[in-house]
Parts: sequence; C-alpha cells; structure tokens
Amino acid sequence: MQFSVFKTNGVREIPFELKDSVIETLRSRWMSFAESCTRYPTEKFFGRGIVICAGGIIYFTCAIVAITRLRAQGCNLPIEVWSKPGELTEDAVKALVSLDAIPRVFSDEALKSHRYCLKPLAILRSSFQEVLYLDADNNCLLDPSYLFDLPEFVATGALFWPDFWTTAHDNPIWEIISKIPEDSPEQESGQMLINKEICWRPLQLCLYFNRESNIYYKLLHGDKDTFRFAWLALDFKFTMINKPVGVCGHIPQDGKFTGNTMIQFGVDGNPLFMHRNLKKWYYMTDFTLYWTHMRTFTDSAAHRNYILDFTNANEPFLAINGDVAEENCDAYISQYEIDALKFLEKLKKSAAYLNFTS
Repeated sequence: MQFSVFKTNGVREIPFELKDSVIETLRSRWMSFAESCTRYPTEKFFGRGIVICAGGIIYFTCAIVAITRLRAQGCNLPIEVWSKPGELTEDAVKALVSLDAIPRVFSDEALKSHRYCLKPLAILRSSFQEVLYLDADNNCLLDPSYLFDLPEFVATGALFWPDFWTTAHDNPIWEIISKIPEDSPEQESGQMLINKEICWRPLQLCLYFNRESNIYYKLLHGDKDTFRFAWLALDFKFTMINKPVGVCGHIPQDGKFTGNTMIQFGVDGNPLFMHRNLKKWYYMTDFTLYWTHMRTFTDSAAHRNYILDFTNANEPFLAINGDVAEENCDAYISQYEIDALKFLEKLKKSAAYLNFTS
C-alpha cells in the first residue's frame, strides 16, 4: 500500500483516516513517554562533530566519497560513521580510519528495540554534544564547520532544512500532537544540526516516533519528518532554512530537465548541500556528469509544481516547474562532481571496494 501521495501542488496526502479513539490513544501514549524522558547526561557528550549512517556497499561508497571531499575542503571536524554489525568489511573500516573517521557499530541489543530509527539513535549515541547529521549520499559544497556558530542555530539548538512538500491539513498527525495544521514545509532530514543538550527531550520523542514506525511512518512518510513533529509536539523551537529546495540535474538528448539531486541552501541563500538521492555514487559506471543544470524557485514564485517520477527504473527523476529559474551549474559544483568521480574511479580499484563486491 502506498501510504503517501505526492501531489503536484506540493501537498503530501495519505489515503486513509484514523478513528478518533485511535488518535486519542496515540496522543496519550506519546505524552506518557514524553513525561518519562531522561535528563541530559551532562558528563557524557562533548564537542562538535559529524554523524553519518553508512552500512553496506552502496552507502559506504557514498559516505567515503562525501568524507573525502569534506577533508579536501579542510573540514577537521571529527566524523562518526555508524553501521549495523557486519555491514562494513575490515578494509572498509580501514579506509574510513585513514580519513580520520571513527567507525561506530550499533549494538544488537539497541537494534532489537530500535530497528527503524538509526538516524535519531546515531545522533543520541554519538559522542558529540553538537551534531551535524548527514545522510551518506549528501555532499557538502563547503566546509560546514561554520554552521555551529550561526546565530540561527545558537538561538534554538536545532537547524533544519525544508523538503518539497507540506503536510495535508487532514493528516491525523496534527490531532495526535494537538496542533493546528499549518502550511510550513516538511523537513528533509538529509542534513540536521542539533545541540543535544538543548534538544534532548524532543530527540528522545523523535526516537519514540521512529520506534512506533508501524503508524508514524505511514503518517509522516518514513523517518524524515519525525524530527520536526517531535519538536512541534513539545513546543521546542527550531530554525528552518527559509529558502525552498532546489533541484540539480542534467538535460539528456530529449531536452527534458531531469533532476537527480536536492539542493539545500545556507542561511546566505547559496547552495550548501547536494543530496544526491537518485544518482548515488555507487551506481556511477562512467564519467558522465549529472550536475550540469539547476532549477530553483524565484523569490516571488506564485506557481509551484512538483514532479517525482519513478516510472523508469533506470532514470527516476525529480523536477520543479512553474516560477523557476534554470541555469547552468557554476564551476564549483561542476568541479566537485569531477573530483568525486575521479576519487570514485580509484576507490573501485581498492580493497575497500573490491572486498565488498567479491
């Protein structure tokens, strides 16, 4: 069953309802859990760092490309790479360590009760007080270290980035958390900046929502918006980047813009994260450049249209239309992809890669 319907007007709907009694039960359960949340352990977490979940060959490949580029940009932040037991080979671990990345493994005990919540679990269990969480297929165009000092982050302890969609007003989640529906964008959790000391309670509630994935993933389309709704439920403040998501892609021979990457922006409005959702580095078999064009909504965009198309398994794509500006990718974005592909060519000849696939 398809639990989310993505409308071209940007609204995400779900094709079912919940009985009032079910809503009341869900509300009572999360509120009871919130009352039992533990206090922040002040002596346990220190400093700032990056957290990535990257088990298996596909996400290891994406992660090591992203980490290599971070180090090349001068990023010296400690990086923890989390995986399930047995998901990384010995050679893969060595490759990560060579980049001053720290491999961390979820315990079997943790996974028994939290098998669907690796993101919040990795953030909570990381050694850092302040965490920049990155999806393995997310690429930073600049050293992101400066984000921790932004007034927008310091003020709230949480800096989030928007998704394309808004949650339909009739989605039961609004009643479950006792909030009036709003048209603010959903959260795209491929990058998040969180101060655990300030946000310890909503982080735990987020973990709870993920643990109860049998219902909340149907309402929120997986884990991505469980963070925002945990913050909303507990009335915790957060800062959401106000520039809408852009799309990066290429134009094949048919002349049709084909997006493959979400562009997330910094507070200055410039591209900062390239979340390569649909053209992950693992699947690149040649030196074809897929970051050639980008589309963004104009500042005064009145007409916005969204397309998410998976009908062609070999070329799924996303696009935005309407009041958009389309331009060639600047030299820095193009060079990032070229450098990443050059590294990928070497990686595929290394033991870290070959021992995964042999």
